[in-house]
Amino acid sequence: MKAVSGDLTDPKARASYETLYDACPTAFVQQSADWAEVIGPIGPALPRFLVCLDGEDLVAGLPLYLYRGPGGAVLVSVPQAGPFGGILIRPDLPERARLEAYGVLVEAALEAARGEGCLALTVMTNPFAPDLALYETLLSPDFVLESYTQFLRLDAPAHRSHGHRSNLNRARKSGLAVSFSGDARELGEWLSIHRERHSALGLDPLPARLFENALHVLAPRDRARLLLVRKGERIVSGGFYMRHRDLVDVYMLSTSGEGMEMAANFLNSDHSMASFREAGARVYHWQSSPGRASGVYQYKKQWGSEERPYHFLTRLLVDRKKIQELGPEGVRRGYPGHFVVPFAAFEKGFDAKYFRKE
Repeated sequence: MKAVSGDLTDPKARASYETLYDACPTAFVQQSADWAEVIGPIGPALPRFLVCLDGEDLVAGLPLYLYRGPGGAVLVSVPQAGPFGGILIRPDLPERARLEAYGVLVEAALEAARGEGCLALTVMTNPFAPDLALYETLLSPDFVLESYTQFLRLDAPAHRSHGHRSNLNRARKSGLAVSFSGDARELGEWLSIHRERHSALGLDPLPARLFENALHVLAPRDRARLLLVRKGERIVSGGFYMRHRDLVDVYMLSTSGEGMEMAANFLNSDHSMASFREAGARVYHWQSSPGRASGVYQYKKQWGSEERPYHFLTRLLVDRKKIQELGPEGVRRGYPGHFVVPFAAFEKGFDAKYFRKE
């Protein structure tokens, strides 16, 4: 086996990568070549996709992005918000070949990062394709940050709380209308709700251009949908969903103050689950939460969600002092939307290897 650069500007190479991607039922849209189109104008991160060939057959791939910050470059598997997924691999590949493909791609990623003079290489795992042990052996990471996400199995019986049922009944009695939309004007109206809600929570809203690009690039390819809930003419809830085969990603769900009083998000979530289940999806992925005590986490828990870990694995390629000198604020300002090292390393010390989001 050998690893080569997957040139996304070459239609043939891109089509080959997409064939591999389409063969992986629990891959994230963030691992697709389409995602490079979505985030390209926001970046500036350069796609550096790697693919693994077994003879003439493409059997695995690793989407990577190069970002040049003020302290030096970093190479990460998925930048921007909602990053999930590292190596894609054909599900029918025998175990021995699978291990070889991982080894080839990790070594090629390290070589590429060193060639660009990177501070670090970071690969994120897919919570639905557990491969942490493989990465730990092959990448020898200096840092491993464990986070967690929540999901529902759309093809299994639901176990929902009493509070959930009450909220959903309240929403159904509130005279709300639900519909999918691809309209840029309606997207803009919902994004004003998203900004207001995030500001109230003390969080930075995601850039409008990210959603605008995603709707423009992904929606015509049936990989993204905007679901809106209205009270009369007013939008009171919006959910931005991305889907690839078995996996639905709840990329963002936001409601107005009026919508919260009517439990509009419950209607949004319920309608989206029914719609994607009917379309053949099996996993409803909520994305991560600020913490287990947060209202966001508890909202997802009401639906009977399960929790699963995923990881950020970082291999340092320079003396750690170079990154320590940047400090956490230097990393935030100089590398927006791009992982460098766990922020906890600045607090707990760079000698620690394992960190966990509580």
